[in-house]
Amino acid sequence: MEVGAGAGNGAHALDAAAHPAGDVRVLAVEARPAEAALLADIVADAGAGTEQTVEVIRAALSDRPAPAVVATRQRAGRTVFPLPEWVRGGNRTTTLDALLAERPDLSWRRLVLHLGGTGTEAEILAGLTADPAIVAFEHREGAATAARLTAAGYRLFRFPDGVVAGPVAPFAGQPGPVLALARGLEPARLYGDVGDPTSPAAMVRAAAEARHLAAEGTRALVSGRFNEAGARFAEALAMDPDNAEALANLAGLLRRIGRRDAAAACWSRALANGAGPAVRTNLANVLRELGYLFAAEGEFARALEAEPADAGILYGFGLLERERGRSREAVTLFERAEQLAPGTVPRREWAAALLKSGNLARGMAEMAHRPAAPLPPVEAPAWDGGRLDARTILVRDEGDAIDTLMLARFIPQVARQGGLVVVECVPEAAPLLAGLPGVEQVVPRGQTLPPVDVAVNLLDVPRLLGTTSRTTPPRDVPYLRLPEGMPAHLTAKDGRLRVGIAWSGRPTDSAVPLGALLRLAADPRIVLVSLQRGPRAADLAANGGDPFVADLGKDCADLAGSAAVIAGLDLVVAADTAEAHLAGAMGKPVWVLLPHGCDWRWVDGRDDSVWYPTMRVFRQSMDGTWSAAMARVAEAAGAMAAGKSRA
Repeated sequence: MEVGAGAGNGAHALDAAAHPAGDVRVLAVEARPAEAALLADIVADAGAGTEQTVEVIRAALSDRPAPAVVATRQRAGRTVFPLPEWVRGGNRTTTLDALLAERPDLSWRRLVLHLGGTGTEAEILAGLTADPAIVAFEHREGAATAARLTAAGYRLFRFPDGVVAGPVAPFAGQPGPVLALARGLEPARLYGDVGDPTSPAAMVRAAAEARHLAAEGTRALVSGRFNEAGARFAEALAMDPDNAEALANLAGLLRRIGRRDAAAACWSRALANGAGPAVRTNLANVLRELGYLFAAEGEFARALEAEPADAGILYGFGLLERERGRSREAVTLFERAEQLAPGTVPRREWAAALLKSGNLARGMAEMAHRPAAPLPPVEAPAWDGGRLDARTILVRDEGDAIDTLMLARFIPQVARQGGLVVVECVPEAAPLLAGLPGVEQVVPRGQTLPPVDVAVNLLDVPRLLGTTSRTTPPRDVPYLRLPEGMPAHLTAKDGRLRVGIAWSGRPTDSAVPLGALLRLAADPRIVLVSLQRGPRAADLAANGGDPFVADLGKDCADLAGSAAVIAGLDLVVAADTAEAHLAGAMGKPVWVLLPHGCDWRWVDGRDDSVWYPTMRVFRQSMDGTWSAAMARVAEAAGAMAAGKSRA
C-alpha cells in the first residue's frame, strides 16, 4: 500500500496504481480542496481499474488533530499550518494513524510512504505509529527527516542524477529525491527505465490527465470562455502532445485569432492521432485560406471520400474551386450542397461564383441577397427600377471605392428613367461622380442628405435596370473624366513610355510585391510613376525605389487627383486597386495583376475584363509566384515602349 502524503497532482499515486505487481492500494492524501478535487477527476477519467486502486482523501496531515490553515499555494514549501486549540477554524488536521484506523482492511499491507510536501515531514511521521517499509521524500538542506529516519534504523539512498530512475547510491546529505529502506530491505539494482525516465506508468498517467484537461477545455469552449479553453488545451498537450481532442479544438482557437499556420499544424497532428472527417475538412479550409490550394484539394478529396454526402465539405470544396479559377465547378458543388442541406451556401458566395463563371445576369440577381451595408437610414422607399417621372432618387454606394468606380457607369442610366439623381458616395470619389451626365448633386458620405423620394444602392442598379446581359455589361468608356477646371498632370515629352504603378488596394486584398513591379524600371525606355496612396505608399522608399520612381500618388488627396496623374500616362500597371479601375473608367490602357482568390468582378479564364475594354489581365501562377506574370508584363510593356519611341 502506498500512502501519498501531499499527493499534489497525483503523479506518484498513479504511478503506484499502474505498478505491474497489480495488487496495490493507494491512498492519495491532499489538503488543498481544489487539488484534491482535480486529482479525484483525473482518477475517475483514468478508468474503473484506477478508481478501484486509488482513493483520494482530502485531509491535512500532522502529528495530532488540531485547527489549521490550509493555504491554496505553498509558502516556504508548506500548505498546512497548525493553529492553537483555542482558534476556531474550518479545517482540522488529522494523523496517518487515524486514516489507517478507519481502513482496517488495509492493516495487513506493507506500507510505502511518499512525503510530497516539504516542511511538514516531521509532523506527518510523528502521527504514524507503524514503521513504513519504504519512505520516499525530497531532501533539502537543514531538514530533519533524513536524520530522524536514520536514527530509526532506515538506510538512505539517493538518485545520483536527481531523476528517480536508474541505480541508487548511498545518501550523504545531498539535496534531491531520497529513498529510505527499513531494516532487511535491499535496494533494487535499477529503478524506473534507465533509457527513458518517462516510464509507461507515467505515460498512462499523463494521457489520463490530458484527457481530463482536454474535456475541461472543450466545456469552456462551448461556454464561450475562449481564454480558459486555450489554457486547458495547452496544459493537456504539455501532458500528452498527441491528444486529438486538445489538438483539434486548439486549432479552432488559433484559426479564430488569425494564426492559420499553427492551426493547420494542430489539425494535421490531430488527424495523425485518429481525429475524424470534420477535422480534415477544417484542415482543408485553413489550407485554402493560406493559399496552399493543391494541398487543400487533396484534403477535401479525402474528406469527401469519407463523407460524400456532407454539405459542409461540398461547400468548402466549392470555395476552393472558385479560388482556383474553376467557378463553374464551384457552382456545381454549391448546388449539390444545397440539395443536401438547403441554406448551407450563403447567397453572396453563390453570387460570386456565378459572376466569376461569366453568368452576370444570374450573379447580379443573387447579389440582392448580400448582407446589408452599414449605411445610415434614409426616410425614403426603395426604388423598384421603374420610371421616376421627375422624382428625386438617391443612389448610394456601399463604402467600397472600387465598386463605386466600376458601377458608376450605370448612374446616367438611372437619370434616363426621368428622375433627378442625388449620389451619396465615399468622399474620395465625389469630385469624379459630380461630372456624370444626369447627376444633380453629389453628397460625400457623412454630410447631410437632401429630401428624396426613393433610394437605391448602387450595387442593385444593374439588376433593377436589367442592363446586364448574361455575359457582358455596358462597356462604353470613358465614362469618368477629370472635374471641370482640373488639368491633367503632364510629364516631359521625351519619347519614353509613362507607366503608373499601384501595388496595394483594400487592406483585405492580396497585394502585389512592389519588387515585382520595379522590374519594369530595368527598361530605359520606361518611366515609372507611383500612383499608390495611403500607408502603403511608404513601401517605395522602404524598397529603395524612390530614386527612379516618381512618387505622385502620395500627394493625391482624392481619386480626382489620381485621375489627373493617370490622364498624363500612357499605361497603368497595378493590382486590383481603385487606381486600376479608375484608369479603366477613363479609357486608359491598364494591365491588372490578379492573385488567386480574386473577387467576383473577374471572370475566370479570361485575359481581359468584361467591364473595361482597355484592360488586360495577368494572373498569378498557381505556385503563388509572380515571375511568369511579370515577365509577360515586361515583354508587353517593352513592345509598347518601342512603338512609342518610333512614333
